[in-house]
Amino acid sequence: MSQILSKTDIEKEKLKILNKTELDEVDHAFDVNALRVLAARYLLRDSNNEIVESPKQMFERIAVLVAISDILHDERVFDISGAYVDYDQVGLDKDWIEPLDRSLTIGNYRLNIYHEEALWRLYKELKGSMKVSRNSLYHMIAKGEFDEYEMRIKEYYDLMISKDFLPNTPTLMNAGAKLGQLSACFVLPIEDDLHEIMKTATDAAMIFKSGGGIGINYSKLRPEGSIVASTSGVASGPLSFMKIIDAVTEVVKQGGKRRGANMAILNWDHPDIERFITAKTTPGEYENFNISVGTNEGFWEKGNENMLDMIARCAWQSAEPGVIFFDNINKFNPLLDKKGEITCTNPCGEQALYPYESCNLGSINLANFVKDGEFDWERFVDVIRICVQFLDNVIDVNKYPIKEIEEETKKTRRIGLGIMGLADVMFKLGIQYNSETGYEFMEDLGRILHINTRVESYELSRTRGKYPLSKNEEHPQRNSFLTTIAPTGTLSMIAGVSNGVEPCFALSFEKRVTVGSFFYVNQIFEQRLKDAGIYSEELIKKVVNNYGSCKGIAEIPGDIQKTFVTAMDIHYTDHIMAQSVWQKHIDNAIAKTINMPNDSTVEDVKQAYLMAHELGCKGMTVYRDGSRHQQVLHIHSDTKEKKFKVEPSTYVKSMRCNNCGSQLTTQEGCKYCPACGNSMCSN
Repeated sequence: MSQILSKTDIEKEKLKILNKTELDEVDHAFDVNALRVLAARYLLRDSNNEIVESPKQMFERIAVLVAISDILHDERVFDISGAYVDYDQVGLDKDWIEPLDRSLTIGNYRLNIYHEEALWRLYKELKGSMKVSRNSLYHMIAKGEFDEYEMRIKEYYDLMISKDFLPNTPTLMNAGAKLGQLSACFVLPIEDDLHEIMKTATDAAMIFKSGGGIGINYSKLRPEGSIVASTSGVASGPLSFMKIIDAVTEVVKQGGKRRGANMAILNWDHPDIERFITAKTTPGEYENFNISVGTNEGFWEKGNENMLDMIARCAWQSAEPGVIFFDNINKFNPLLDKKGEITCTNPCGEQALYPYESCNLGSINLANFVKDGEFDWERFVDVIRICVQFLDNVIDVNKYPIKEIEEETKKTRRIGLGIMGLADVMFKLGIQYNSETGYEFMEDLGRILHINTRVESYELSRTRGKYPLSKNEEHPQRNSFLTTIAPTGTLSMIAGVSNGVEPCFALSFEKRVTVGSFFYVNQIFEQRLKDAGIYSEELIKKVVNNYGSCKGIAEIPGDIQKTFVTAMDIHYTDHIMAQSVWQKHIDNAIAKTINMPNDSTVEDVKQAYLMAHELGCKGMTVYRDGSRHQQVLHIHSDTKEKKFKVEPSTYVKSMRCNNCGSQLTTQEGCKYCPACGNSMCSN
């Protein structure tokens, strides 16, 4: 989205945001909104809270840190056999490292103290695989023997400043900086013991401080009102202990920049499940939590219509709880034999993790791969391969907040490469999101992502080793899991594209401030209207009043209406279809919001859960417009007038139901059509 400013105004605003007197090429490459985000959250500041680095310097410190793993896996100093003498005679000593600050360079890139700390920390970890002593390695770097890695650093740097790829927020925030914690997703255990509960709260605080978010499954805690044998007292139940984590979240900001995020999960068969399901229907309760009901085969086999009705009613009212489908998550879990079932996810539900496991994420910007009106598949493959190496390196140079997290993460070496800008690339290519062509394009993208992440992980395993919990596979992987689609909210703002796999939320909306009203318009849509010779402020106002949609506006040609669909134009069955198409090729899960108009029913929400589970999704969250107590963005003005009706696409209607053709789900053992209510069972 863009607000119309003159070139001079834009330059002045950028200088003000960055506290600079002159802009460089990176400052010019990012728009005003992106620089505001970078300045607010990521650029380093001094003790007076003044910005002390530019975006260019930020991306350089990240690229240098990530390349350290490549240097230490160079065949001149590393051997996968691990058969070398353990050269780690001296532990990491602050007095030894500090005098080296900024004394080492890789080509034109200088290592700061935090880069050097990561270098020697990784050296120590690799132990017997190092062919040379620490002093020898230092002198090799000092003499310029690794200066060819300047090109690798530049490759990582270019990957980010081109906006082809961005790593998750903690990496942008902390790479090459004091905190050094680079992962976004964590899961913590919580046991039915007060000492263990308080340890979890302490661990959560450390994770929030370092920039991460956590998920906890509270199902091991005894229900409210049960007797505590050791004290003869009465247990207060899972929700009371959620309040402890809620309080910790409130006071400990992530990396000193923002409040932490939580996922609370309670399994469907816990005695306190009804209180949990309704926990967020009261405004102000558990505001630092997303909550989800954990389900498995037992839930779906028994039907559990009454509980599903309650979940649907609460989600209709307040957009929560979500539902996590642990049966679908564990169906293709390569760690099932070694570690058992996964029972928890990160705050947005796209990353299922074991206790103390973490994952670092990153997203490829699909909008950057359109060349001469075609999608550049060859360059997409090249970028996938380098992104896998980037994210795998992050595991090595990460500074973990808790020892248990480092141990568990390195056993599985899980990464989560995903995408953003899907809506933008489809706009550019003239592909309708909710159409057969649209789903085929998503399928192709997912398949290419899936194949090439695995190829690269295999190649890395040959030279660096497979993940420790790997089975004796014929084609071993460096990483247990490779792909995830995150919400990419902040990353999308930096890249200036749509988030994750979501359709465009609104083509245009009105923002009111004290000095007046401004219209923000999707740039691709704006250009298309100009090319058609129909762009005007009056027309944009009509789009704003139409819930940010161009659908049903007579002045806008049919081909534009067909291509430029928004989240509110798309029927919930098509939202689910899109999620399920991607899920076929994503080995973790997908952060996807199933948008519904305000007039959707509780039954619509219920059928959405059934359909998502049936189609193999790993979890689902619905959002009915207006259901939140506070809504961040309003996509209509006071004079709104909806000019369109939302119906399932022709593609969804063509699948199987003998009445309307929509996708069937299973309800109480019967095939049921969520679109028209047709039951496949005889009465």
